[in-house]
Amino acid sequence: MTIFILIFTLFVLHIFGTQGLYYSTFFYDKILHLIGGLTAGLIGIEFFKKVKIKSNSVVIILFTVAVGIGWELFEFTWDMVLVKHYGLPVMQLGLADTIGDLVFDLLGALLLILIIRRKV
Repeated sequence: MTIFILIFTLFVLHIFGTQGLYYSTFFYDKILHLIGGLTAGLIGIEFFKKVKIKSNSVVIILFTVAVGIGWELFEFTWDMVLVKHYGLPVMQLGLADTIGDLVFDLLGALLLILIIRRKV
């Protein structure tokens, strides 16, 4: 249930972001990447349980970073195809934005690991 709530929250916040908050609100995008990293980490934990693969903190962090890289590739493709040909809003604002997004994905995964360790 927690994963569903986080995914729904990300979806709603992303819609608000596309309406201008990504460009007008400082750190809006980074907050979403932090929540996204936390969510991706939870999905990774559930995925590895489901396929019966033993995972640890490093595996969850690597999974989360891989998801973040996938998202950045999606944004790059969006910009190269849809922005260029159809004039849709730009998703990537440069290299610093991309690296910052990946850092916040990583911080989300690390936050998840800290939360899990405090519960155990």
